[in-house]
Amino acid sequence: MSSHYSKPENALRKANDLLSVNKPLAALNVLHQMLSSKRNRLWSPTHEQIMFSYIELSVQQKLSIKETLIQYRLLCTSNYASSFEKCCKYYIELAKKKCHEAELFAKEKFGREISSLIDTSDETDLDLDDEEGYGGYSVTPESICETAFSSKIKTNDDVHYQQ
Repeated sequence: MSSHYSKPENALRKANDLLSVNKPLAALNVLHQMLSSKRNRLWSPTHEQIMFSYIELSVQQKLSIKETLIQYRLLCTSNYASSFEKCCKYYIELAKKKCHEAELFAKEKFGREISSLIDTSDETDLDLDDEEGYGGYSVTPESICETAFSSKIKTNDDVHYQQ
């Protein structure tokens, strides 16, 4: 399998072909190579589609996108910052959805016993435009994802975060 593609469209097509034969990790590898390639350093709308596909696959496979997100940020530079922002928001949205699905699965599997332990009254929505951060903390992609993936578990005396 060739690791270099002359056009981003070819890499996206190859990744879709790999997905159709149920090889998501190989598809992730193709998309990652395309985004981190030194050949295609000029942003195009196809790069945004590649990033959305990469995010979807990573969330499904429960893999980190930190390195690829950094590569995409370098690709976008300051001219296409809105594309980078869209990708970050899309990642957060998918992560929250996956977290909610896991919470519903846990409630269904363990019944009412676990629902009394999970505190859902403290919903945390981060304002990404807030320059001072959330609660005195700086808002970074890592802190947003950590908030999206952690859930509060109450005990008698204190509160623990379980990831």
